Amino acid sequence: MAIISSYPVSTPQLVDQVLGSNTYDSTGTAVQGNPTVQYTFTSIKSLVDQKMVQQLFATSQTNATAPLIASQGPTATNNIYTILFGAAQTPTLNHVKIDAVGKVTFISAGTYYIKQEYYIGATLNNKPLLLFRTFKDELAQEGETTLFDSTSNGSNDRNRLVIENIVNITGGTIYEFQMVRDAGGANDGTLFKILNNTTGFTDTPNASLTISKLI
Repeated sequence: MAIISSYPVSTPQLVDQVLGSNTYDSTGTAVQGNPTVQYTFTSIKSLVDQKMVQQLFATSQTNATAPLIASQGPTATNNIYTILFGAAQTPTLNHVKIDAVGKVTFISAGTYYIKQEYYIGATLNNKPLLLFRTFKDELAQEGETTLFDSTSNGSNDRNRLVIENIVNITGGTIYEFQMVRDAGGANDGTLFKILNNTTGFTDTPNASLTISKLI
């Protein structure tokens, strides 16, 4: 093959093609052998123009008019608890949905950004050891365990925990977001809403979930 500088310079058109290696398919699965393929500039432009678009926002508020769930979490050590994010939702974009018991179903394959946000409380001077995980397809853990390990400064103390992940999802995948009190810490630690006293400001939920999709 001749060196690049020996070829004429041309202005690319969207229908023109370039060579590349196909390393992953549309579901995020590795392609065996990484075959050489052609890409049009149109397809490259569509890929580059993608952005994260919010698909779902759910909180521990049961519905638009009912009060927030005051608290939730395991009642004993080593008991796995699936976190609740309010009422069932199937957004109009129809890429992801959630039911009333915290089970998230990804309808469409793709790349997703997932943000979990929690407010954790415990009894004064107690130090719970809380573990958080994502449970996939009701079979096994997906990704790493997140640890919360902090001594409480009082019954009204609320510690904010944010867990963020970008994941490649195949259609039909089910996620549940779970927590447990590890026996290595105090038998304490629950998700509590924050009571706000300022007029016009609603109380802060104890759990919220934001899911966006790369589109």
